[in-house]
Amino acid sequence: MLKGVLSGLRCRVLLMLGLCLLLAIAAGGALSLQVLEQRFDAFERQQSRSALDSCAILLAEQLQLLGRFAGDYGIWDDTYRFMASGGDEYVAATYTEAALGNMDADLVLLVDPAGQVRLAAEMPRLSGRQGGLQVGTQPGQLAAALLAQAELPAQGSRTRVVFLAQQAYLLGSAPIVRSDGSGAVRGYVLMARWLDAQRLGNLQRIAGETFRVIPPGKVTDDQVTLGADATRAVRQNAEMVSRGYGLQLDRPRLLSAERRMTSWLLLGNLLLIWGLALGLVMLALSRMVLERLQGYCARLLELRVANSRVRLDAGAEDEIGQLGQTINELLDRIDHQHLQLRHEATHDALTGLANRVMLAERIKHALLSLRVGEAGGLALLLVDLDGFKMVNDVHGHPAGDALLIELSRRIDAMIRTSDCAARLGGDEFAVLLSELDTVQSAMQLAERIRIELCRPVALDGEELAVSASIGVLFMPQRYAGHLQPAQLLKQADIAMYKAKQDGRDRVVLFNDAMEHMLEEQARLEHDLRQAIADGGIQVWFQPIISADGNHLECIELLGRWHHPQLGDISPGRFIPIAEQAHLMRDYTLRFLLKAGDLLAPLVQQRPGLRVSLNISVQELLEPHFVEDLQSILAASQFPARQLNLELTESLLASNEAELLGPMRKCRMLGIDFHIDDFGTGYSSLARLHSLPLHLLKIDRAFVMRIGQGGDKLIRAIIEMAHALGLPVVCEGVETAEQAEAIGRMGGDYLQGFHFAKPMPLALFPQWLTAFDG
Repeated sequence: MLKGVLSGLRCRVLLMLGLCLLLAIAAGGALSLQVLEQRFDAFERQQSRSALDSCAILLAEQLQLLGRFAGDYGIWDDTYRFMASGGDEYVAATYTEAALGNMDADLVLLVDPAGQVRLAAEMPRLSGRQGGLQVGTQPGQLAAALLAQAELPAQGSRTRVVFLAQQAYLLGSAPIVRSDGSGAVRGYVLMARWLDAQRLGNLQRIAGETFRVIPPGKVTDDQVTLGADATRAVRQNAEMVSRGYGLQLDRPRLLSAERRMTSWLLLGNLLLIWGLALGLVMLALSRMVLERLQGYCARLLELRVANSRVRLDAGAEDEIGQLGQTINELLDRIDHQHLQLRHEATHDALTGLANRVMLAERIKHALLSLRVGEAGGLALLLVDLDGFKMVNDVHGHPAGDALLIELSRRIDAMIRTSDCAARLGGDEFAVLLSELDTVQSAMQLAERIRIELCRPVALDGEELAVSASIGVLFMPQRYAGHLQPAQLLKQADIAMYKAKQDGRDRVVLFNDAMEHMLEEQARLEHDLRQAIADGGIQVWFQPIISADGNHLECIELLGRWHHPQLGDISPGRFIPIAEQAHLMRDYTLRFLLKAGDLLAPLVQQRPGLRVSLNISVQELLEPHFVEDLQSILAASQFPARQLNLELTESLLASNEAELLGPMRKCRMLGIDFHIDDFGTGYSSLARLHSLPLHLLKIDRAFVMRIGQGGDKLIRAIIEMAHALGLPVVCEGVETAEQAEAIGRMGGDYLQGFHFAKPMPLALFPQWLTAFDG
């Protein structure tokens, strides 16, 4: 019976203890489950907000990059000049599918201060039009709507997100000013990128999250909604990036399996573990789960607050360890994207050299080192390739890109690791040299770079060659001023332009007098551009007569420019300006149109009279020049069979193969070609035979030496030309003795002051009457 009582008491005690323990375990289990659920929920909310931060940063970087592109175009001098006077060359070279593709832009608008669109470049995906890139002055309906939504800044670049028909568009805008920041705002650059499904998908893959960009106003603050199996986080964007949008993030709940596992584990503890086992299980559970999750949260909070490079301790091979590994991988991807975006923001995409942004930073640091006396002198080299446009026009842009890559490698190989080589755009490079003691060291290195860049580059069986004009700015160690990088670049740019003015393919050191010269050059270029557009270039004539002096064979057209303030400016001064400013094509065509109208009565009076006009090889090689020339001749009703085009001999050697095609097209129209200044360019006999040439003009330098040893050379040239079936004109005949000597040597035609000086059309009839009489 005692045994039965004891057994009953044990049962009651066990029952009471069991009930108490069960209540305690149930209460503790319920409390633990509640706390655990709160921790899981807090963690997932934090994860969702962190993911929203990552998505917002990623979208911010896209906006900032678009803003930088707009800012770069806004301070580009070519854009500034285009807004002032237009320019088909600028549009054709700048607004291509490749250029917009590199910027990942669907739309570029150039808008003047009055709000009128001066240029609209629209990709087909935005315009909805068939074909390739649409470039013009009339924006599409969608482009006009985007322009209406844009907030054009008075200074600096501005970005924002706008929504049209529930579609998100990224906008970047900037004012158009000079590269040095001077001058009035001439308009604005607006770039747009449609955040379509494909681009949004790319961003989602980069972020590793499924998020959407939503219109503003739907939410006022962060909202994280936790469902049974999914999480939705929504945020109205603050001032961190740009106004006007929100973010919505949809993701599965990360810890659903862990939550269910914990519930079953607690239920099992109620049935299998009594007493102190519950505490051991809770202790083990705390160490296995809660402490690690708390550690994860603390580390992630450190990442969010301090923005430091932290990683989670995810060594264990369990679900929480896998979660930590997943988070670490996501952080690694974010860091990689940050590094890549930073590299793209500071380096040139084509050559891998530094870009203008990084160069400006390096110049700032170098100037600071000079001011505090921590470094020696520095030099800034600005390198511009001579003839690179010709390579692009003749061989295509891929060949030009390959040439730029090779030349950039040569520059980078010649400088120290402490120096900085940058590509500023197009065919322009800059080199920042630090720790230089003397200006001679900078000039010597610049000369070596010039020589290295002149070496031909082999590409697809052809040799591409350009030269380099280099401007050098040297800052000594004792410098203590407060110049900005833009001022240094401007001074080096002035020296580079001086090198181009002096004949190109040379190195020039900056001095203060150059700045004034460049300003004068810029004024002359502006006035010349206006004179060409307004027909202000006067047409003068100089006759070419037969060697016996009895017959007028031809007249040469000569341009003369009378500046309103500076008076007469010689062709020797304004023609090089026109060549550097790429005005020769417009100059020649407008000049020929004006001359054709003036010569119409004379051509009708003398049907066999030919007219000669000097053109540059650069013009003849430009696309569609021959077609434009034919249109000008038709408009002025001037017969093409009576036109001679004179090419300077020295420019034939490097362009022989490219010239053959356009010269043959001109020959089909009846136009003849003459070599001007023969004897100064060392043409080979093979070239005279292979090109469709009809006449040689012996340079005046040889005629001036008649009686001083030049007779034999002139006779040899005449005999050689006659052997090739080419008549000869001798230029610069100033005396009767020279004319008689040339006649005896077999010369065909004469030109010079002995017969007539260049004259305006008003005096030509008087001279013609005297000559015929």
